[in-house]
Amino acid sequence: MSDAPPPPPDGLAIFEPPAPPADVPAYGEVPEQRLAHPGLRALAFILDGVGTVALTIVVVFGGLALGAMESLVAILVVPLGSALLATVLTATLGITPGKWIARVRVVHVDTGRPIYGWALLRSLVIVAPILVTFVVLGLLSSLPYGSGVPVDPLFGGLIVPGILWIGMFAVVAATPRHRGLEDLAGRSVVVRR
Repeated sequence: MSDAPPPPPDGLAIFEPPAPPADVPAYGEVPEQRLAHPGLRALAFILDGVGTVALTIVVVFGGLALGAMESLVAILVVPLGSALLATVLTATLGITPGKWIARVRVVHVDTGRPIYGWALLRSLVIVAPILVTFVVLGLLSSLPYGSGVPVDPLFGGLIVPGILWIGMFAVVAATPRHRGLEDLAGRSVVVRR
């Protein structure tokens, strides 16, 4: 006797899904050759940052040229809107404008599908250097005047987050699958498209 199942009755066929092509990974697997290089990830990050800064400058100075002092609100609103847009695009499509140009995409580490709700945690880790800097600057500015602690907005707003982001990229470059802190928080991996 054989262990094979009996043949189907006449006229009924058992549905078997077609096998995936040889170059397509099995469900949930991301082959090493598809992982995005840390340089591409850095390029995408820089493009998104430069785009946000450029848009902020255009909105603020365009508004000031028109005499609208309210345009100064864009200094906070445009980056916040940019971060929100990036989170939604990453959650649903796995891209941001910078990732689209760099031809990389964020996918769930286990399924290879969009990360949906995990994108919020991923985004919070990415903006954490800015949040930490604002908290530290707030604490420093609350010190009594003349305490000897200078608070330079350029240093606090650009240099400190930049140093922290460089440290985050060092983690990406040093890990075997190029997964940074944001990927660990967001259960994601960045692949080439």
